Amino acid sequence: MATSDELHTALQIRCQQFAHHQSPVQGDEAVSFVPPPPLPHLDAEVPATSRWTPERLRKAIETLPAAVEFPELARRAGDILERWHRRFPLNVWSRFVKFADSGTGRKLQMPKVLKEFNESAPVLARLIDWVEASRKAGEPPVAIIDLCSGFGFLAMFASELLPAEHVERIYLVDN
Repeated sequence: MATSDELHTALQIRCQQFAHHQSPVQGDEAVSFVPPPPLPHLDAEVPATSRWTPERLRKAIETLPAAVEFPELARRAGDILERWHRRFPLNVWSRFVKFADSGTGRKLQMPKVLKEFNESAPVLARLIDWVEASRKAGEPPVAIIDLCSGFGFLAMFASELLPAEHVERIYLVDN
């Protein structure tokens, strides 16, 4: 599995090749060159056009039952939400913080991402423990299957929380 540094380096090389209009293969084997995808702007500040800022979400997380039961996991979830706020464009971020459309999330006007975190926190805590036990036992990287994944928040949180070198893949399955 490639690390994020390896992927970043590969993208930088492709960007340099594109900037110099070089084909990745020279001579008779030259192929048309497709420019690489843009690098995420993780350090750029996202305009505060959403009322659900990372700071506001952190305060809301503290009120969730999951924060009482799993305080360290809730703290890490706040860090993840802050990275997502910087990483994703506003139209994607807006889908994360849209009010949940059913049950408690709708009644409390809770952003979907918080409702999903609150519901998935026990599973995430067990998943973290399982992957750590697997690592300590010297087992190969695990594959995780997220059934009825919906928008995929469980898998998204898991991909941020679990060490990449101990997770082969996370599969999302929905109907």
